[in-house]
Amino acid sequence: MTIPLEIPLEKTFNLNEGCFRGRLDSIIPKPRASGKGSGDQVRFLFEMDIGSILKRNKLPFAGRTFDANLRTGSELREFLETWLGRAYFEAHAGKTIDLESLVGTRADLILKHYHNASYDNPLVFIQAALPAGSLPLTEQPETKEAKD
Repeated sequence: MTIPLEIPLEKTFNLNEGCFRGRLDSIIPKPRASGKGSGDQVRFLFEMDIGSILKRNKLPFAGRTFDANLRTGSELREFLETWLGRAYFEAHAGKTIDLESLVGTRADLILKHYHNASYDNPLVFIQAALPAGSLPLTEQPETKEAKD
């Protein structure tokens, strides 16, 4: 008798700097730890289409955490305006939006490194998201869906 079990690919956040295509995989609500300010946070996780990492049997991911605040000038608002456009906010002004509706949306992401002596690998930070197809990419996407 055989008992087949698939060994899932492991996620890696150890990515190079540059511009890469990604797809918003999930948004995770994060209550802020007490004593570190007020209000909740949200973490955006992007599954990246980086063939050189996929070929090593790893799933490349990048994430960024924001205060759950869409006021003009907030980090989350600036990030989303660059990605979705100001017209998105004008069309939805005064309304409640469901951030989960963005899951599956593709973006060109600018990844930057921040080094910390406490860690062997640099922290990979999503500096900005732009509409897919906006940037010359450091590495071309492997999948047809990511190229579109």
